[in-house]
Amino acid sequence: MADYKGMEPIVPDAGILKITLREPVANQPPPNWVRGANARFHYSVFIYTPEEQPHPHPHPAPGEHDKCSSGNGGGVKKGTAKMGKGDGGGGGRNCGHTHAHVHKQTAARPSHPSPPRLSEMVDKAAGLAGSSDARADADDASSSAEPFPRPVRRKVGDTREDTPDAPFELRIGYKFSVTAMELAVKSMRVGEKARFLCMPQYCEVNQELDPLFQSDARTNVLNNPGSLSITSLSLNQGYVQLAKVLKQEKENRENALKGLPPKPVQKGGGCCAHSMREEMEAHSDLAELHGVPLEFEIDLLEVLPPEGYTREPWEMELVDKYREAPLRKDEGAALYKEGKWAEALAKYTRALALLESVGMSTVVQDMRRADGSPEAEGVSLAVVDSITLACRLNFAACKLKLGDLPPVIVQCTEVLNHEPENRKALFRRGQAYARIGRDLELAQADFAKFENVLSRADPEKKGPEWAELRKEQMLLRGKLEAHREKERKMFGNIFG
Repeated sequence: MADYKGMEPIVPDAGILKITLREPVANQPPPNWVRGANARFHYSVFIYTPEEQPHPHPHPAPGEHDKCSSGNGGGVKKGTAKMGKGDGGGGGRNCGHTHAHVHKQTAARPSHPSPPRLSEMVDKAAGLAGSSDARADADDASSSAEPFPRPVRRKVGDTREDTPDAPFELRIGYKFSVTAMELAVKSMRVGEKARFLCMPQYCEVNQELDPLFQSDARTNVLNNPGSLSITSLSLNQGYVQLAKVLKQEKENRENALKGLPPKPVQKGGGCCAHSMREEMEAHSDLAELHGVPLEFEIDLLEVLPPEGYTREPWEMELVDKYREAPLRKDEGAALYKEGKWAEALAKYTRALALLESVGMSTVVQDMRRADGSPEAEGVSLAVVDSITLACRLNFAACKLKLGDLPPVIVQCTEVLNHEPENRKALFRRGQAYARIGRDLELAQADFAKFENVLSRADPEKKGPEWAELRKEQMLLRGKLEAHREKERKMFGNIFG
């Protein structure tokens, strides 16, 4: 095996090379890498692409090209020179001046060789470093062949930029899609920072089954995203799959800040050719990460035992999620009564995450069919729906207290989609509309419907809900009057 000059191979075929950037914490024992251990770390990802290569042709002096373009007797018009065989074309002589052109190296230009893979670059560098004869031979070879374009290191992902306060978490031993990342992390100790050069076979899954990037298909996809072939590109393998999921989760976080509902994070392919094409076009920017070496820079922060962290819904059994959700709901209710709205919100958020995962399971989906059973595998459909509705309403109540209003509208609307006359959902959504101030008519409509529903339940109008409604209606009337006065002044200035 070649001497990798400070690089440590962590797999027998040297497909992953490690360079330590920072030593681990002193006297720190190696982590216990049992199945289910949770590694928390930040990482950056880099790829190597060829830099733009200018041809070494100097520009002619101003006016020189015009003089020469006429050839030996002005037989070629300026700006329309035809290139003949060996003479500059059209009976004229080549002007002798050449012009600088910049070409970006791609597979679509077969006149330039493809850049070497990282392993070839490392092996070549290590071999040449040990032999002066080899260096001389390489110099002779380079004089007769066009050199490889210089690779440029480019960052394509960084958890510190995307989620600076939430390190990436990797559960060990669950067949993580990026083999290279799990092997790299397991070679480290807490506090260590290292760089890993990884060959494609360690960054992907079933690479030999994917024909993409084995010929000119890669260039076609990168240059023409609209020409994606349904059978040629897999976005559900290795690091490409991880990047796609993280991209979708980032979009969901941004939507949550706007009060928009999250989109399902799709870890698998679509159910038909149309959905697959839509997915691939949406993530065409990830195509360049497929079939190429990747460089990971990992900073290992912590390793927790299996019992030392809260499991995510995706790694829990259906019945476990079903049993935990009511516990978190009750904890949230107790905290809300104590006025600890942020802490209560965290409990309701956890409960909703569990319940939404339960609701998307095939077991519950089958129960929702017309001929489905109301209970299966220890899960009751009625309990799932009732707890989900209560958690949405309580989540909205916490958000109202904290002044975060758009999510109130989202959650109450979800409730009203299932129960159009739910009093709490109508009242809280009306409050949110009124406090935001943009859609006062919508607030007025929600309060009117709430009053109508409440009149049927309490025709004597003596309950506490009536007092709350009158208070909100009075505030809303003041805002509506202020809004109308503002409009009158605005239009008065326009037409006055």
